[in-house]
Amino acid sequence: MENVKIDYNSEINQKIKGEFVSREVYTCFSYEMDSILKMSYQVENSDLPTWEDIENFYYFDTDEVIYIIMEAFSSNENDFIEYANNPNTFNRRVLNKGDFKVFLNALDDEELEELADEFNIDIDDARSKPHEIFEYWIISKYFYNKLKEKGYPVIAWGNNYYWGRCMTGQAILLDYVISNICEEMEILEGQKYSWAK
Repeated sequence: MENVKIDYNSEINQKIKGEFVSREVYTCFSYEMDSILKMSYQVENSDLPTWEDIENFYYFDTDEVIYIIMEAFSSNENDFIEYANNPNTFNRRVLNKGDFKVFLNALDDEELEELADEFNIDIDDARSKPHEIFEYWIISKYFYNKLKEKGYPVIAWGNNYYWGRCMTGQAILLDYVISNICEEMEILEGQKYSWAK
């Protein structure tokens, strides 16, 4: 089923994703986890989780890094273009500001950091930006591992696994990460292991 566009939110796929969520997401734990995280700083020698225990709490804000670099580009255009075109660095064909922006969008996080370092551009605030977590959910170990692998905030504490969900106000089955995992599992309509009935 390669190169076939999947309608993640078709009626059938919403039912499949709903079944996946029912299997992997156990219960909301937002109030309790917020209280625990706050309390962890008030109790000495506590085994309670802290903000530092949230894996993937910080992320690399690619859009902000590109914005910062583009701001610096204006004052040093020729040097940036020369660096991008140099065979010993990126060996691209950058001729102007528009080309440079396209070039930046093609770079991965490490390459953006390398470029920022080369030109002494301060991207520290964008390099480790905290996720804005709205809800906490107790989840399965399988889902915990998938979320962790994809860079979503998660906590392993006690006998449970928790997801720090960075959105609210919509059904969990509509979150992009759910569609992405279900597609990888090949359980959506028309896929190899489809859960469609």
